[in-house]
Amino acid sequence: MRCASVKQFAWRLGLLLGGVLLSGSAGAAELETSSDPVQAALEAEAKGQLTDRTALMELSQNPDAARWHAGQAFVDGQWVGLDQLNAERLTLRLRQYVQQRGEGDLDIEAHRHLARWAETNQLDAQARAHWEGVVALNPDDRAARAKLGQQLVNGQWLSKDEIREAKRQSKELAKQAKTWLPKVKQWVAAISGSDAKGKLKTLEELRQLEDPSAVYALKLAALQLPDDLAFPFVEAIKNGRSRQACNALTEIAVKDPASKSGQAAIAGLKEYRMAFYVPSLLESLSGDIVLRHQTFTRPNGEEVLRIVKSRELQDVEQVAIVDNVVQANTRVVITDQLSQANALRTNARISIVDLNVGKNAVASQALQRDIQRQSEQVRRETDEQNREKARNESRVYEVLQAVSGEGMERNAVAWWDWWDRYNEAMDYGAENKRYDVKYDQDRRNTVYTMQFSQLVALRTCECLIAGTQVQTECGPKSVESIRTGDLVLSQDVETGELSLKPVLQTTKRPPAKTLRFSTAGGEIQATLGHYWWVAGEGWLRTKELEVGMMLHHATGTSKIESIEQVAEPVETFNLIVADNHTYFVGPERLLSNDATDLSPTLQVVPGLPVTSLASNTRK
Repeated sequence: MRCASVKQFAWRLGLLLGGVLLSGSAGAAELETSSDPVQAALEAEAKGQLTDRTALMELSQNPDAARWHAGQAFVDGQWVGLDQLNAERLTLRLRQYVQQRGEGDLDIEAHRHLARWAETNQLDAQARAHWEGVVALNPDDRAARAKLGQQLVNGQWLSKDEIREAKRQSKELAKQAKTWLPKVKQWVAAISGSDAKGKLKTLEELRQLEDPSAVYALKLAALQLPDDLAFPFVEAIKNGRSRQACNALTEIAVKDPASKSGQAAIAGLKEYRMAFYVPSLLESLSGDIVLRHQTFTRPNGEEVLRIVKSRELQDVEQVAIVDNVVQANTRVVITDQLSQANALRTNARISIVDLNVGKNAVASQALQRDIQRQSEQVRRETDEQNREKARNESRVYEVLQAVSGEGMERNAVAWWDWWDRYNEAMDYGAENKRYDVKYDQDRRNTVYTMQFSQLVALRTCECLIAGTQVQTECGPKSVESIRTGDLVLSQDVETGELSLKPVLQTTKRPPAKTLRFSTAGGEIQATLGHYWWVAGEGWLRTKELEVGMMLHHATGTSKIESIEQVAEPVETFNLIVADNHTYFVGPERLLSNDATDLSPTLQVVPGLPVTSLASNTRK
């Protein structure tokens, strides 16, 4: 699993809220008609044609979009072309920053020092990069989180923009429900009624329905109706061909994969690339809850029953520790364990028996019986939780097997490993596992809680060989020489906007297999899982590239002329770039994804709003 990006979080949040987030719609550059030369150029690129957008700026109806697609970025109040991103931009202040940063590895205090220095010297992008470096090493650093404008919401740190987006999505969901639920209720009544003519008319209306705003109401009907009645609503959702529709189909498929509606939903999912829905399915899996317990005596004489529950998630080991104080001072504390939701956190109802344990054998026996009773109760609860988990996950496995064609055992680790192999991911081992640990102490009527976690990137699957050039603020630089805080040219694939974004982290991968492909601008060598933007297709991995495909670059497209395997595995490098999670590679400045989880999109050209999936069905 690669590092999760903010856009990836937004995508998962969209799934939880019913999939309101539509990539390529809200916020996309308004290129109104094909009479606009930029719009025409993007439409030509969507068809896989060779394009050059540099001569279109003066003719466009949308000057900002024209400049972006011609290779210009708005920097410090002025438009800057690619040829102006060179060493002349290395100002005295930037030289001082580079000197402050040095050449060595940065620990948490070095990041904190650089963040404060950058703030003092008005280098906001660099300051942000180093505050991000602080939270990467200590996710619970509240001072750094505050500097980044983040708030703790339901146990997760979110930026103001993310909170604002979640509220917007919630309002949009309510609006969609208010608009469409009355109509859906009429359709349900007609389909379930005895009027054959009305039923046929309703079925035809559903077959013709393509409005994406209807998907949420259609999904609610499909999830609540009997199978035969739900089927036409599932078919209507399949017409939508959007991320929202894909999320709805995922929910319907998992509800009952063997049903007619579930099978229809699975068939619909197969029309999307697996990156749209497999990650959410895999995230719903976990290993069995493992229970451990022990008793010990604290230096102050307290007898403690420690219960430890742990389970393995896809990229984190989740641990819950509850210390039950069963003897305090000279009294026996008898506790009655009560399970809570998800069973990874517990409270206790406590009663006190005034007995002197040190002098009373009856008290000692009562203490042992209480410990045994609590242990047995927690064991029974844990066994039931694992049985319930297995029942729920069996449907997820059924969907995964159907969409992938794989016949692997129903085991979470096996499926996580399969997805890593599919994406050419690299697992760096258990020593880099991220742990999410929660500690509770039951003492009388008070529970003391402490939370901590260590955030470490576990896997990466897309990298470039040393020497590969990346377009930075100060000109092309080899990927292995780029450091946290450097600014690179980046593109927002939804809007098409070009901008300079800070590098938040750099990655280095042990020797791995690579492919070499060539265009008119030269050769690029990358690992098999590195993502490139292919005109008319969207993001494709290096191993999916084919001769003749057109690669999107900063000012047009370039045809792949040859592809060859490289015999020897080589060491490779990558970046994590703020916000857009993209950067430009090589002499032609080919658009590349960074080391974060790919945020799937239905767009086939950056900046061109989604209108059709006809050319985007590659799995």
